[in-house]
Amino acid sequence: MPQPHQPLRNTLLLLASAAFIGLAVFWSFPRKQPAISLPPEKPMASNLSILAPPPDWESLEIFQNTITRQEFATLLTTVFTTGEA
Repeated sequence: MPQPHQPLRNTLLLLASAAFIGLAVFWSFPRKQPAISLPPEKPMASNLSILAPPPDWESLEIFQNTITRQEFATLLTTVFTTGEA
């Protein structure tokens, strides 16, 4: 003998299954990664100090891409010093 709430139970089970499958399909689609926006480039200063002539940036071009940024940062923090240490 069928129980009185059997059709309702079957309907709820079917809806729950459909919702689960729908969520699984939705979450399986690849998501777009947000575009990385770089900060705007600042104009290069012609004079870095009022006590010195402007730097000759052209003469430094030969050193471009000779070390990585990480190597530069390491050298700057471990080798360069302004004190006597």
